[in-house]
Amino acid sequence: MDMVVLAHIKEMARLSLGSHGRPRMIADLKEVGIDVGHRRVGRLVRENGIVVERTRKFKVEEGQEMIRGIISPTRDRQRP
Repeated sequence: MDMVVLAHIKEMARLSLGSHGRPRMIADLKEVGIDVGHRRVGRLVRENGIVVERTRKFKVEEGQEMIRGIISPTRDRQRP
């Protein structure tokens, strides 16, 4: 059973260019008709070195620097 699930996981990872994570893989497997738990998929992904690549970078919006504790390098800081 693991080999069948692993074959599907590897194919999904290849087709998605590494952007599908465990929750999306589980949903795709259920669409195909393979009923599998999140722990099994997570274990197979981890054991076989399948890595998810982030497609969006974190971007701080203007005015959010103080809320998130981030000081923008372009903003002038005044010393007391």
